[in-house]
Amino acid sequence: NPQSLAAMLADRFERSQVEYEATNGKGYEWPEARLVEFVQLCPSPTALGDAALRHVDAYQGNGESARVDSMDREVEMLIMAYVAYVHGCAQRSIVDLLRFLRSRVPAYVEHKRF
Repeated sequence: NPQSLAAMLADRFERSQVEYEATNGKGYEWPEARLVEFVQLCPSPTALGDAALRHVDAYQGNGESARVDSMDREVEMLIMAYVAYVHGCAQRSIVDLLRFLRSRVPAYVEHKRF
């Protein structure tokens, strides 16, 4: 089903970030074209965006960050969710995500992740 595939893709996306960071000491910034290709692997882009956000504890209201323990990975997961929502034409989800991002600006500035 689309939700299971979305969850698997979001898990793999996060694992790729963890592996890259472990090897290179910083997060991987996906090129836009590759990110779009990745999102298109899922028949339900909106489900993929939702699955990506489940990896961001701050989005879930669980504090600064726990599951995504790197600000770089948090940012990449949020970017992937945004691209997925855009491809799924999920306007409400886009609005909610942008509202959340506005609230996170102070944390990103503090950690120089902008």
